Amino acid sequence: MDIREQLDQAGIEVIHHWATGLYSKEMRIPAGAMVGKHVHDYDHFSFLLSGSVSVSVDGEASIHNAPSLLVIEAGKEHVIRALTDVVWHCTHATTESDPDKVDDVLKGEA
Repeated sequence: MDIREQLDQAGIEVIHHWATGLYSKEMRIPAGAMVGKHVHDYDHFSFLLSGSVSVSVDGEASIHNAPSLLVIEAGKEHVIRALTDVVWHCTHATTESDPDKVDDVLKGEA
């Protein structure tokens, strides 16, 4: 299952934001929902703007409360579980600006 299907099934609303060379995926994650295991082949920022989450990176979980900035390192498998309703932004360096293609560009195999 690709990330778009995963987010749709979990009831996660996605809002896309672009600036020159940057993309930020805003996810409005309901309490109890999860953004499942995925990996990128580059470092990226994740911003927790509201709520609380458990983030597992390579199997090691930690709790974060907004506001919070996390750096997810390249090759690290990560999972986000919303403990409350959450607003979360993943920010990536990319020139892709098509919302139907951006997830294909962002996914990576470590």
